[in-house]
Amino acid sequence: MTVAAAPAPTPAPPPRGNLLQRLSPAAKRWIALGTWVVATALIAVAFHAIGWQRTVHALRQASVPWLAAAALSNLSILVLWAWQSLVFLPDDCRVSFGRMFEVTALTTTATNTAPAFLGQAAGVGLLAERGGVGMAVALSVLAQHQMVEGIAKLAMLFVAAHVAPLPRWMHDALVGMTIGVVVLIVVLVVSAVSSSRRMRARTVVSETHGAPEHERRVRPRANRLARLRTFLENWAASLVSLRSPGRFALGLLIALLMKLAEAGGWFAVERAFGVSPAAGSPFLALAAVNIASAASASPGNLGVYEAAGFFVYTYLHVPRDVAFALSVAGHLCYLLPLAGCGWLLLSWEEIRGLLVRRRSSAAA
Repeated sequence: MTVAAAPAPTPAPPPRGNLLQRLSPAAKRWIALGTWVVATALIAVAFHAIGWQRTVHALRQASVPWLAAAALSNLSILVLWAWQSLVFLPDDCRVSFGRMFEVTALTTTATNTAPAFLGQAAGVGLLAERGGVGMAVALSVLAQHQMVEGIAKLAMLFVAAHVAPLPRWMHDALVGMTIGVVVLIVVLVVSAVSSSRRMRARTVVSETHGAPEHERRVRPRANRLARLRTFLENWAASLVSLRSPGRFALGLLIALLMKLAEAGGWFAVERAFGVSPAAGSPFLALAAVNIASAASASPGNLGVYEAAGFFVYTYLHVPRDVAFALSVAGHLCYLLPLAGCGWLLLSWEEIRGLLVRRRSSAAA
């Protein structure tokens, strides 16, 4: 008697992976080249908008060592931001400091050359793809950063209020920013607490009765609403600093250090021009440009940054020509390291890729 052979099981489809894994090497090269071209064009536009002649005229009046110190102080923001991002990652997401610094450098290039929201969206995508953590975790890192960044900005504004009486528009911005930060904290805390309760409830059900029937079955592809709900649950579960006082404190400390580094850049620029209008004037200048930048949609906050710095220093009775030079040099010392570091990284990747392709062609 002949027994019919059982049909071979259908092989499971290979995992889809992320978008970059599904692209061909040629497509990846074209995307990398296009990214470099766009970044280069945006940086050129940014410095052109500042004005080469005005920049050169401003720098001729200043001490170069102090300007270099200002640029280095702002460059330290990249290191601190990369560290903070690692603090806000869940324990099961392993990202090296070097890779996180790379993501941070490219993010700051995007945020300082493109409109604010596009730059932040690019940063989330970079962390999700290059960091390999996924979109939900990347968005949770951004949310936690924005939370502690808001608290640090409020602290800086209160310090600035002790330097000189705040202008009316800065006082109104302080009130509005306080409300916004409080709302963000409430939303994140509620999301984190709700996520913790759901995880505990699922653990109890799983230990008592096993996985629910609808989870044991192989379900068809979830609809859009279900996928959105899963995404939001993953995002809330990744808000690790809201469930760990130690992580929250460390993330907030790093945010405060970032603000001190930025204020240190303004301090060095003031010394480069030999002015010291008030004991805490760097904090007042920093508060003004941060508020103006938050309400700006211009790429790299061009024009808005300079106007805010010019307003503060004339408000502190600095001569108008010196105040203008201070504002231009301050933005330059901020833009050069934060936009330039990511551009150098993209350029190096293009050069390295070109060298590898040439070696491959020569070997063939």
